[in-house]
Amino acid sequence: FVGIVGPSGSGKTTLLRAMLGTLAPRRGSVGRAPGLRIGYVPQRGTVDWTFPVTVTEAVLMARPRARGRWAPWSTAEERREALVELYRDVLWAAALVVYAFLYIPLVVVVIFSFNDSKLSAEWVGFTTDWYRKLFENAEMLAAAVNSLVIAFVAAGLATVLGTMAGIAMHRYRSKILPFMVLTPIAMPEILLGVALLIFFISTFGAESLSLATVIVAHTTFCIGFVAIIVRARLAGMDESIFEAARDLGATPWQTFRLVTLPLIRPGIIAGALMAFTLSIDDFVIT
Repeated sequence: FVGIVGPSGSGKTTLLRAMLGTLAPRRGSVGRAPGLRIGYVPQRGTVDWTFPVTVTEAVLMARPRARGRWAPWSTAEERREALVELYRDVLWAAALVVYAFLYIPLVVVVIFSFNDSKLSAEWVGFTTDWYRKLFENAEMLAAAVNSLVIAFVAAGLATVLGTMAGIAMHRYRSKILPFMVLTPIAMPEILLGVALLIFFISTFGAESLSLATVIVAHTTFCIGFVAIIVRARLAGMDESIFEAARDLGATPWQTFRLVTLPLIRPGIIAGALMAFTLSIDDFVIT
């Protein structure tokens, strides 16, 4: 690194801009040796004072491109494109790290499921006996089928009801509705499970306990998570879109089906996946 120090107005910035090629000198010429890479890390601002950046942005931008040349910018559009490219790289790197943190342990568990040992402390040998014993156990298979049925049905019901609840919370700004929807999330699972058990037994009798009651309990627990995700999706949308649809003659149902639903579909899918994961993972409420 080379620092240029001088009093204000001595031409430090002008010299740097000329070396970077963003400013043509009035007299003479400025050149650099072939292969010499020059980056600009200012104390404040950037090579073009019309769109100042932070020191962090400047430091991040002072990096070579793939072809070995530094990437100075001279217009706001170039700066935006460069920052978008930089942030995209950072987001990809962060996403890869997060996914590796989440899925590498799962991959290790799957690999050790073929381990020829009851303990997973060390690898003994490859075997498929554990899976053979699993598929020969009828009770385990029946329990797995019940878990999948409960998860799929509860996730479907929670997605529909949670989507409606999320839209209602966003549209009507009621104080009691968020309390009713989000209370099962804040309530401890053991307390919710015991409360639902007492409710079903006292209302319908002990013989009413079945897969249906478990599905109702799981749906009650998952509705709030779907509602939060859908509401967050709606909060980032422009309300003028819905007003424009109504001004063009769309009915409320047409507005929901043709405008609202396509826009919140990613949130609905995310909420459905969340509800399915919570349901199939839950044991206390069951």
